[in-house]
Formats: sequence, C-alpha cells, structure tokens
Amino acid sequence: MITCSLAKPEATLDQIRKMYPKLNATDSSLVATALVLSGRYAYLGYNGETFSWPEDIERMARTILPEVLIIGETITEANKKNAKSGDEPEYPEASINLVPNFNKAEEFLKERDDLSSLISKLLEEGVEYSYSPNDIGWQWALEKVNWNVLSDGKVGRRVKFNIQFSDNSVAVEAGSNAKKKKAKKKAAATA
Repeated sequence: MITCSLAKPEATLDQIRKMYPKLNATDSSLVATALVLSGRYAYLGYNGETFSWPEDIERMARTILPEVLIIGETITEANKKNAKSGDEPEYPEASINLVPNFNKAEEFLKERDDLSSLISKLLEEGVEYSYSPNDIGWQWALEKVNWNVLSDGKVGRRVKFNIQFSDNSVAVEAGSNAKKKKAKKKAAATA
C-alpha cells in the first residue's frame, strides 16, 4: 500500500520513486500528482448516490441535512447535560465515505495510458491518504456550510466531518494520533 500525502505532494513523489525506480523523473511526478488529485477530488458516496466535488456541494449539503439535524439534536441534549455538570460542550460529527477519483487522475494524465494503468493498479492495491482538514475538497466544503441557515436555525454549531475511504484505501489525518480509518468493504459506485 502506498502512502499519498495530500498535504505534501513531494512526499508522494518520493514514495513513487522508491516503488518504481525505473520511471523517469517526469513520469514519477505525473503519477504522484495524479494520485494526489484522485484523493483531493474524491467522489462522495451517500445513500446510494455519488457526488462530485465541487459541482455537487449544494446538492450534497441538502441531502445530508437530515443526518446533520439528528446529530445536532443529540449533541444539543448532551450539551445541556454537560453544562449542568460543568463539562465542555461537544461538537456534532458526521462521517463521510469517499472513493478515490480515478477519472480526475486519468483526465490529468491525458493520453498516457501506461501511467493511467499504473494509477489504476495503485488504487486497486490501496492507497493510504494522509490529509489535513483542508486537503480534501469534500471535508473542507461540508465543514464550511452554514448549517444554521440551511436548517432554519435548528443546527447552531459547526459540524465536523470525519473522512473514510472505500475499497482498499484508508484515510489518516496528518498530525493526529488517531487510528487509521479503515476502508469499508462495501464498494461505492463511481460516476
């Protein structure tokens, strides 16, 4: 499994060079960049639908709103109990399931079928995406949604979204001591 750092693409390039020493420098750079793009522009799978970033941000926000409302209500009740006991308030968290975007990588590689097949092989074997909160478009976009306005005032707090990848890939938040978020076995449909 290869590690793809979305925060430091040069680290991904180093991984490619170690794994494929016979690739020339330009091809290694193309493969590393395509791999980073596959993670940054990952598809989001939710309720049997597939969403593309950035085109489907508004549609996805409206689709996930019922879940955010339920989480918001649960957290509000927990925070009322915490306020009485003096504990710190909790923030709503939701998980989103992503699938690496092979189409974005292939689009970047244009007509380099040899490199596209290499990317396909890497994605099939599995990729460990190391990210920070602003590296994956979906996480950034959904955390910036004004849930208070979208929910007519029912959700008054920012919502944190946890990233998980499907298939063979995993997500690891850079700088956190959290465990790797393992891939779900259920394959999500890609557009």
